[in-house]
Amino acid sequence: MKNKNGFISTAVVYSFLIIFLFIMLAILNSYSDKNKFLEAINDKIEINIGAKEEGKSTLLNKMLSDNITLSTNSINYSNIANSTNGRGLFYEDISSDKRIYFYRGEVSNNYVLFGREFSEDDENTIGNKICWKILHTNLDGSIRLVYSGMLDDNGFCTSSKTYIGMSKYNNNKNDNAYVGYTYGGASKDNYELTHYYDEDKNIIESEIKKELENWYKYNTDLSSYTNIIYSEDLSDKISVKDAYIADTIFCADRSVEDITTSGYGVISTIYGSRLRINLNQKPQFSCSSIDDEYSLSVIVGGVNSNPNSISTPVGLLSVDEVRYAGGAYNKSNNKYFLFNNINYWTMSPDSYENSAKVFNVSSTGAIMSSDVDQEYAIRPVISIKSDALIDRGTGYMEDPYIVY
Repeated sequence: MKNKNGFISTAVVYSFLIIFLFIMLAILNSYSDKNKFLEAINDKIEINIGAKEEGKSTLLNKMLSDNITLSTNSINYSNIANSTNGRGLFYEDISSDKRIYFYRGEVSNNYVLFGREFSEDDENTIGNKICWKILHTNLDGSIRLVYSGMLDDNGFCTSSKTYIGMSKYNNNKNDNAYVGYTYGGASKDNYELTHYYDEDKNIIESEIKKELENWYKYNTDLSSYTNIIYSEDLSDKISVKDAYIADTIFCADRSVEDITTSGYGVISTIYGSRLRINLNQKPQFSCSSIDDEYSLSVIVGGVNSNPNSISTPVGLLSVDEVRYAGGAYNKSNNKYFLFNNINYWTMSPDSYENSAKVFNVSSTGAIMSSDVDQEYAIRPVISIKSDALIDRGTGYMEDPYIVY
């Protein structure tokens, strides 16, 4: 209100000032309450995220919760897997505190999606996701996977090309040395120099080993999931993703009954895997000799300082693993999960009888033996750690387990 001189009275000004202060206090209180509300929402979101993180399933737990585990007591490993000779997820007790789980027969819920494969023709591609099939757990709890192609355009693991290429196992076949994934040299006069290293401690890599490790290093992103990655000249450690790939043993069993009278030169020789088949013995997850256990070299962060050390944690199936899965020697079987409609190599020596022979899985699904200079398909095998987390999936080809 104006006074008689035409000016607003002091009382009115004070009144407006008080009202303004009350309004500002109300706004500030409202802002504070809103902040508290938002903070509470954020806290709830963080709690939920944390709970979800804690609730994630590992691949091992998912395997066990999605399947009924069965005893191996009724399995006859001399015959193929079928509805009466093993189909599903089985367990084998290795000792009182060691148990291995393995899939056998015509199972369809053991698919895993992990890693990417790059096209050689396009350096800019982000790569295609790789499908794998679970074989079994290892003694350390890690999980063995076999390559099963790339994810198709529909997001399914239905590729018919479940191998990475073709290769001879070795170029030559006229010596016991050539059954080896690595070897010392041909025309030697004893077992050790033939199979492990020559007089100068040199070793020779098989053709299939070179093909396999080149694929792993240069055509996939799998190296970035290993514990320690070095530069090409081994001078620098390179940063890595989660170290999901485990350093486990790949077995190329070159055991013989008597190393003084067999296993070198052109002497007829039967190797350990063949002996187990001939004698109708059960397959084994362990390796008969530590000298035939391939694992990561100390040079690249592993623990193996022997000549059988490898630079990448990738290998091939052993014939024992194929027998556990449901294959049998010289018996066709298209009703087990390793059937592939193509000949592909294992890393298990068979024999030397006029030529070096290594076991393979034939296009009919039978375990067979072939000269090492034949060109067969390559199916890589890796192991991932038991604590690898699963994003989602049921394990079927249309909905594979997806590893983070």
